Amino acid sequence: MPHDDAAPAPNEAADDDLVFSREPLDTPSFSTVADSTPARPLNVWPRALSRRQKALRAAIVVTLFAATLVALLGGPAALLAGARSLSAALDARLHPPQPLPMLARHGYTAIKSPPGAYNLPNLSLAPAVSPAGAAWVCWTTPFTSHKDLWTPFAYYTDDSGATWRPLTLPQPVAQNCQIVADGENGSAALLLLTPQGSFSGACPTPSVYLTTDTGATWTQIPLPFKDSPAACGASAALRDGALYLWADQPLLGEASPFTPPTARIIVSRDAGRTWAPADDGLDDSVGFAIVGFRPGGRILATIADPRVSGGATRLMESGDYGATWRDLGPLPGAFAQVYAADDNAATDHGGWGQLYTVSRAESHGVPTVPATYRLATAYVGQRWTPIPLPPTPATIEQNPQSLEPIALAVGPGGALELERGIVESRDAQFSPSRLLWLWSPARQMWLLDPLPVPGNLQAQGDSWRAGDQTIWVTTLQLGVPPILQISTKVTLASDVRPR
Repeated sequence: MPHDDAAPAPNEAADDDLVFSREPLDTPSFSTVADSTPARPLNVWPRALSRRQKALRAAIVVTLFAATLVALLGGPAALLAGARSLSAALDARLHPPQPLPMLARHGYTAIKSPPGAYNLPNLSLAPAVSPAGAAWVCWTTPFTSHKDLWTPFAYYTDDSGATWRPLTLPQPVAQNCQIVADGENGSAALLLLTPQGSFSGACPTPSVYLTTDTGATWTQIPLPFKDSPAACGASAALRDGALYLWADQPLLGEASPFTPPTARIIVSRDAGRTWAPADDGLDDSVGFAIVGFRPGGRILATIADPRVSGGATRLMESGDYGATWRDLGPLPGAFAQVYAADDNAATDHGGWGQLYTVSRAESHGVPTVPATYRLATAYVGQRWTPIPLPPTPATIEQNPQSLEPIALAVGPGGALELERGIVESRDAQFSPSRLLWLWSPARQMWLLDPLPVPGNLQAQGDSWRAGDQTIWVTTLQLGVPPILQISTKVTLASDVRPR
């Protein structure tokens, strides 16, 4: 059938449009009267608020609420403090403090003091490298008949203080006594006996004696200087017969302080018959500090960097008893102090094991004020990696003294032993007790020692057995007379391994 494209007449449909009839169906109607009532309007729901309107309404409510609080609580300061307290309470509720990882509990073991050493204010103690439990100790006390004269005493133990053997000393009078154990030979030690100060004010030169048979005999070591400023604060070390001396002043009279070597560190390998400067190759010996020794004449040290101001420090190493030095690069931060393990077996990764630095943080090349601190770790020849400071419990008062990190030593497994945070102690008349932390590089976390470090504690050195460390300490309890207690504390290599 052909399609008709003509427009349909009014009220008519096209022949191809669908038409729906409006006629009622042949079903009974429910209405019997004509519906002349107008249709009821549909229910009209209110339109939803837009996002902007909701935000405006919320801002109005918050403003009214804040204004009410300001009026009730006494001003913006009180409102801000209340908001902070509420935020802290909510944060504590949502994020409760987690228990601190703890170090295995190893208490302090009391060591019986040598005869006459119990009521002393101080003594010199040096753990021997062998056998286990061996140590040297010496001190001086005034004569009962003449208070201006002092007599030295020295003892040796090889059973952790169960028995102390008195040593016959080479001279009867000395104002001060210091003993230095050989870091590689358990039967050798140095004895430094300092006479009374002279009237001229010059520092008296100590008499130095060497024993290689655990104190049965002593041999005097001739020194290359006499009552000079170099004697003030001079330090000594003994490594398998090699004797090192270092100080802030030149130790050899013929050395010039203006041309290297300055002889601020000298070495003798023949019991003092000849001495040689051991700082040739150091740019500047000012701020020279020994980090550690290793067998074979190896020395690790730090010096101030003369090319940079503001406390810059460089790490130096010698492998030939100080005859030559090589620069290992700058250290992070300002006034950096480097720590290496005293364990002769810690020779991995460049020969020194894990190294640590404790330094002042810097801002634009200047140390921060007030002082803030940073820690970093590395192996020789590698980049220094920062590590976080140990956390301080909420019970510790936040002040510069309590927050300053004090490194003690590098323990087993390359772990850093560090004190931080002051705690209350009955025995802390002068020096307060502190918390002992141990950074485990294997576990990458700080471990807290459950026992606080006693007050008035002084570390006297450590000894090593198969990777385990024994630290020897003294603690002083003031009184009349004072009480000096010798103790040891053990840290096992298994304490820092992953569990």
